[in-house]
Amino acid sequence: MASPIPDPLPVGLGVEIDRAVRLTDEGHVLVGGSPPSALRLPPEGVSSVIRWLSGAAPDRHGERRLARALLEAGLAHPRPASGIPVPGVQVAVVGAGDHLGLEATLDRLRYEHPDLRPVVVGATCLGARVARARGLHVVPGPLTGARARAIALRVCDAPVVALLDAGARPAPGWLATALAHFADPRVAAVVPRVLSERVRSGPPGMLVASLNTLHSDRGPDPAPIPPWGHGRHAPAPTHGPGASPEPVPALFVRRGLLDPDPSLGAAADVDLLWLLAARGWSVRYEPRSRVRATPGTDLRSYLRSRFEVGAVAGP
Repeated sequence: MASPIPDPLPVGLGVEIDRAVRLTDEGHVLVGGSPPSALRLPPEGVSSVIRWLSGAAPDRHGERRLARALLEAGLAHPRPASGIPVPGVQVAVVGAGDHLGLEATLDRLRYEHPDLRPVVVGATCLGARVARARGLHVVPGPLTGARARAIALRVCDAPVVALLDAGARPAPGWLATALAHFADPRVAAVVPRVLSERVRSGPPGMLVASLNTLHSDRGPDPAPIPPWGHGRHAPAPTHGPGASPEPVPALFVRRGLLDPDPSLGAAADVDLLWLLAARGWSVRYEPRSRVRATPGTDLRSYLRSRFEVGAVAGP
């Protein structure tokens, strides 16, 4: 039976060939992906790929259909473009028990996006005072965790919700870069790159901060996040977008598809991503959308988080 014809990539969305992919047979065959595969291009596809390598975006219907095929094969990735129509977004901040971290996040959001009106979930006492002093809506709920994020997804009414942990500081361009992926109706979620702030403390605090940084940064390369951390696009990796169910301090989700499972604790976010991918949605890791976070330096808390992640990773 013939393979179904892929839906074309939306007009205006760029594409970039994965940097590990190689062109052979005078540019007619792409070799790469994970696990490695080979795809022979039609004659007109050779010139298209050459154009994309120079920064051009797919324009004709056939080109956009070829781009979709390369994305599904793991040989290429979407490249967000400025000016492409995108759905509306609402930002929800959770983890409001840390009022100093909440204040830093809200101030950063106001500086980068003065027109945004973030929703704050679970803030009490000082945290609620910080939010209300900025004229923001405070939603009752847990301070942290999957239940707080599920509440945030329910109270927001925009097509896309940006979930942000208190204490995280978005870098310039984080919102527009991630949101451009949702111009593709197949995209259900986007994970930004999390970079750690430098911690000025000595051992063992510095060691713990370094270990936290190792686990939180998913690397500089864009990638799909496959179901359960592996699949036809990639074997189970030891590091990267699908490596293990690490907590996700920043996440963009198309509202109304799925809610995080509160019973999974720290792994609920990545379980949500894996479920979406397993149901046929596209889930992207976008390293050009960046969020900075301060890593923990307490050894006991670090070991506890490692245990919690490991406890749910196996099942």
